[in-house]
Amino acid sequence: MVLPFNVDVDIMCDKIYRRLNALIQPYYEAALTAIPGYPDLKPVETAEVEWSFCGQRQTHRTTFHIVRDLDIRQWRRDCTPQKYGNQEFR
Repeated sequence: MVLPFNVDVDIMCDKIYRRLNALIQPYYEAALTAIPGYPDLKPVETAEVEWSFCGQRQTHRTTFHIVRDLDIRQWRRDCTPQKYGNQEFR
């Protein structure tokens, strides 16, 4: 999922976490307020996921907020592609 780079929250669509078969925990905290265009976004669960960048051995463990029905097309307009080496990430 692509978010603006100035947003300090990790979000995953519920369809993606189901494909990953990740362990989930219920989310009981307040709605997230740092998401542009979604002033009261309420995650349904959280999932802790271990991941790595393609081709690298170092793994990272991140807790993602699981949300439903989130239209990320709005953010794609706000995100500027970043170039790293010969690859472009969107």
